[in-house]
Amino acid sequence: MTSDTVTRLGSSVIQHGPCNARVYLMKLAVEDTDTIIPEIEALADRYGYSKLFAKVPASAKDRFCAAGYRVEAHVPPGMFSGVEDGWFLARYPDSSRADPGDAAPLTTDLLGSAKSRPEPCGNSSAVSGVVIEEADRKDSDALAGLYVDVFETYPFPPIHDPAWLRETMDDGIRYFVVRAEGRVVAASSAEVDVTGLNAEMSDFATHPEYRGGWGGFARPFWRRWRGGDATLRDTHRVYHRTGSLLSRQHHLCPCRIPVRRHSG
Repeated sequence: MTSDTVTRLGSSVIQHGPCNARVYLMKLAVEDTDTIIPEIEALADRYGYSKLFAKVPASAKDRFCAAGYRVEAHVPPGMFSGVEDGWFLARYPDSSRADPGDAAPLTTDLLGSAKSRPEPCGNSSAVSGVVIEEADRKDSDALAGLYVDVFETYPFPPIHDPAWLRETMDDGIRYFVVRAEGRVVAASSAEVDVTGLNAEMSDFATHPEYRGGWGGFARPFWRRWRGGDATLRDTHRVYHRTGSLLSRQHHLCPCRIPVRRHSG
């Protein structure tokens, strides 16, 4: 399994590397607002990346658009601290990469299917015959094995390493798993941004043997997060990273999930 690098540029967090051939501005620090664009542009130029991608609050949107970035997604209302909307912006040094090609019909079908579902958001019991529960450190080996089985490549390192998964759990990333006869057969995670008061729910993975007739596990995961006993003060919004097939679905919805505060 190959993956790219997550690092800091100034006080901001970025991800870049040859696997995705892009720079992804994951978290913009306010103090870097005036300097971050030329810095990520220089990085992309140095390594020949074909895409620059940024997740920014509304206050930074116009600066990026003036630099040639285009809007790819908008997450209202108040993705950042309940005050500012979130914007996903991109620029393509290689214009051919901006063409979705064969993925365009699939994306249209997926979005149409999601929007057409009449079922309201709410609590749900687990899929029949399985248990959905939060994972802990002792599940790291099983989680890593599942991710190896599901993902040939993955944009964030190193999801196949149990030690790294344990570190992310200690840092506040929450993992849920589906167990069938005691075996971890599906998983999801929520990466909580405590300062921005939002969370990204992703890393949906379903073992190939448990797809299809077993039903979609992403929806019960999503409901489980929404059904958490969070207070309004300690809730976050779940937003969309990307979406494709069942084994790697992500969801966009204003949700309430419990937050674990970490000191230090």
